[in-house]
Amino acid sequence: MKMKKFSIGLSFSLILALLLVALSPVSAVYASSPTLSITPDSGETGTTVTITGSHFTEDYYYYVFFDKTYQVKGIVNSSGKFTKSISIPSSTDAGNYKIVVKARTDSNSSPDYGDDYDESASAYFEVTEDEACIELDNARGLAGDSIQVSGYDFDDDYYYYIFFDEELLGKGAVNDAGEFTKTVTIPADADTDDYTIQVLTKDYSDSSVDYDDADWEDQSASADFEVIDDSTPTPVTDRFIPAPVPTTENSQVANNPAQPAAAAQNNNNLPNQTNGDNSNNNNSANNNNGNTQGFWGHLNQGWNWFKNRMPW
Repeated sequence: MKMKKFSIGLSFSLILALLLVALSPVSAVYASSPTLSITPDSGETGTTVTITGSHFTEDYYYYVFFDKTYQVKGIVNSSGKFTKSISIPSSTDAGNYKIVVKARTDSNSSPDYGDDYDESASAYFEVTEDEACIELDNARGLAGDSIQVSGYDFDDDYYYYIFFDEELLGKGAVNDAGEFTKTVTIPADADTDDYTIQVLTKDYSDSSVDYDDADWEDQSASADFEVIDDSTPTPVTDRFIPAPVPTTENSQVANNPAQPAAAAQNNNNLPNQTNGDNSNNNNSANNNNGNTQGFWGHLNQGWNWFKNRMPW
């Protein structure tokens, strides 16, 4: 009987112990496993990616690797978290890449992906194809005009070919930055209409290229261009309209404006002529009219009018 009770008690104790062992450690393990999240998780080269780590050990040094290449490092905070940003390298081809964060107790100025670390977590980032594009310095013009075509985000080992309505206008090599600039001439016989300027690419230079070739690369870009009629008026946005010149009956405006001081001197001399006859006064008025304009001219004319009508 005692043996039976002992067996039951032992079995119960073992079951209880197993439950405690099974539940408690598992929860602790899952709670302490480092995790990593990234925003955004896809984009072109040059995209800034924000990396957030959780459940790392406090005060550990963490090291961020993109495709096994070291990018940046930092220290885990007291909550076991960190946030860091990196920029996707411009030389990266399109595809899926692994961002890995590894952590350990010591700081290393030149960490290597293959070194020993205590903790790590990872996430994937998709590098998408850069969208090639072109810009025109003028989207409309006459047949025979020259325009500048600029290309961006092309593969740096490609050759570009510029077409206007399937007619080749120019070609060249894309530079190391994936860009190019080319001045081309709109065909002189182009009719007034809307057209498409298209840039196609090849991975080699072709001296006898044709628009219908079958070996064009997938990378291309286009822009619209309007050929206008040479009789189309150009809008006037700023036009100068001169103010009308005031005229007075029986007077002339001199080509060279008289100085106000000279006009004032003539006016001061006018009373000295009042003892003469009217003809002299008229001659003096005519002379003054020929040498003055504006305010002083009108003042002089008023004085002459008044003086000639006074019974002096």
